[in-house]
Amino acid sequence: MSLCPVCDRTMCDHTAQERRQTEAEMMAELTRDEKVWLEEKGNVPDIEHKSYFGGMVQSLRGVMPDGKTAFTDGLVAPRLHPYDFGVAEHEEHITVTVGWLVINGKRYDVGETAIVKKGERIIIATAPTHSAYRCVYR
Repeated sequence: MSLCPVCDRTMCDHTAQERRQTEAEMMAELTRDEKVWLEEKGNVPDIEHKSYFGGMVQSLRGVMPDGKTAFTDGLVAPRLHPYDFGVAEHEEHITVTVGWLVINGKRYDVGETAIVKKGERIIIATAPTHSAYRCVYR
């Protein structure tokens, strides 16, 4: 997708009409100059999709240009047994954004944040419906 002439982003809510572009221009690949400009600006995160537990947990991880993980947004499907994510490699601040989650034995509702220290196990149980979270690594 091409750079938006309105906001200088590649992904935005501006329509082709608001951009004063045709649909083809709006969907065109970035030019070499646009790619260089975005890299110099330093605001192009590398986005990675991960799937865990047979697709029952899915996440999008944003890796900023400095190579450090900035955050992960995830969706957790309900299941009878908790998800054991193993030991935290970093301190993780997990905020529930949809539904509720039980993280290491304590329930967290929308807007509440669990802090998992580096080296602690991360065990998550879910609500009877899909739940979502944002995890920020410290």
